[in-house]
Amino acid sequence: AAMTYLPLPPLYAIKLVSVAADYLLAVYVGLLVRRLSGSDVTGLTTYTAALFLPAVFLNSAVWGQCDSIYVAFLVMCLYYLMQERSVASMVCFGAAFAFKLQSVFFLPVVILAALKGKIRWWSPAAAVLVFFASGLPAILAGMSFADAYGVYIQQAGQYSELSLNAPNFYIVLDRMVSAAACDAGFAASLVCFAFGAVGCTMLPLYRKRYDTGDDRLWLTMAAFFAAFMPYVLPHMHERYWYLSDILALVLLFVFPKRWYMSLAVMLPLAVRRVLLSVRQRPRKAAPDGAADAGRHLPAGAAATAAGARGKAPAGSPDTGHRSTEYRKLEHRRTDMNRQSPSLPLRRGDTIRILAVGNSFSVDAMEYLFPLCRAGGMRVVLGNLYIGGCSLDTHWKNIQGCLPAYTYFKNTDGEWLSTPDVSVRQALAEEPWDVITMQQASGSSGLPTTYTHLQDVYDFLQANKTNPAAEIWWHMTWSYQQDSTHPEFAGYGRDQTAMYRAIVRTVRDTVLPARPFSGLI
Repeated sequence: AAMTYLPLPPLYAIKLVSVAADYLLAVYVGLLVRRLSGSDVTGLTTYTAALFLPAVFLNSAVWGQCDSIYVAFLVMCLYYLMQERSVASMVCFGAAFAFKLQSVFFLPVVILAALKGKIRWWSPAAAVLVFFASGLPAILAGMSFADAYGVYIQQAGQYSELSLNAPNFYIVLDRMVSAAACDAGFAASLVCFAFGAVGCTMLPLYRKRYDTGDDRLWLTMAAFFAAFMPYVLPHMHERYWYLSDILALVLLFVFPKRWYMSLAVMLPLAVRRVLLSVRQRPRKAAPDGAADAGRHLPAGAAATAAGARGKAPAGSPDTGHRSTEYRKLEHRRTDMNRQSPSLPLRRGDTIRILAVGNSFSVDAMEYLFPLCRAGGMRVVLGNLYIGGCSLDTHWKNIQGCLPAYTYFKNTDGEWLSTPDVSVRQALAEEPWDVITMQQASGSSGLPTTYTHLQDVYDFLQANKTNPAAEIWWHMTWSYQQDSTHPEFAGYGRDQTAMYRAIVRTVRDTVLPARPFSGLI
């Protein structure tokens, strides 16, 4: 956050941290290869190769991710482990774990090193101390102990998908198992299976006698676990092989005659990244309207268009039912939108719209780009997406600065998807003209679920990069009458009752709370 005070565009300032870590990573990769190969030239060559490895510069300079930071600390950990500098090694491991949970991919190496006497048995305590020290600034700033140190626990169960573009066997299983079946118990059983598989590989490595002073052996074990753990764990992204990519590069220069080992690791990941680089449209996902997602699609486009026409979205209860409550809200919406400085737009203008939403915002933006283009307007669309995301979840993610969202962006008629993006990152990427926020569909008609409405609004207002940006409320629509959505039961499975509850809540709870510039 401190980097945003530099006289630079906020997005560049944020990315500078990861870019600086790229150089730190490359330095220790070079030192590691120089130690193992005994050649200064080979070490310098590896340093250069690490900087220009596509996985490295794409991750930091393009996507603004922090993987190079924790991986740099893990490579430092391995380097000092080989030197048998126990405390230095564990301090680096603690720093890596403080930055990202995926540091556990290196944990089997740490455990084996302690059991085999490569490092002192008590030295892992240094990693624990560093981790707890890393949370002190947040606690001093007012964050609770549970939020500061329980962030990884809070992230558990964040994704319903078994594989998030990760090239492991879960990508097949994800298509065989329904979203409803992927409950907490099922996920826990998969995690137990994964750690059981890792334990089975560690046991022979512990029992086998070998020279613990053989640095190349420790490198090989580290490279193996870096590739194996994300393969057997569920809910993995393809980026989680970042450490594996780096160590495969080291293997390539240390064992040049066994180049096929590195190729076996790096090639599938490279192919996967090429496939993901092809621009694609956003994919619908559970749980927000899981059973009705496909049927909500036309209604979403209609809702967006209805905001411009001043009519109720298609699929709403008939006009007779909305003669009083709806018309009161419609007059309020019309007055708000007329007062909005961004409206009307002229032909040739560019408007940038960011949605902090869920699958309903995916629906609402589905046809927005071609509609704007047909009207002669240029448009940039962004959508921070988590299926079924509520205001409470948005606020939790904002408080923890969690990269919890899939970020969809459309600048030329096609959607580009970026995983693991935070709200702050998306706000900094464009000088957005309009930012929309919304409640999860099942909670939209329940006033008691809006406790963090003001918190989310104030954060967006304080962190928008365009001072003139407007914040609009996106009102979700009621489920269709035959919907099987589990939260529909809270409205007696009555479409009209849900519709009226949403209208009353927006009119009486949402709009009086904050000065929204417009209502969709």
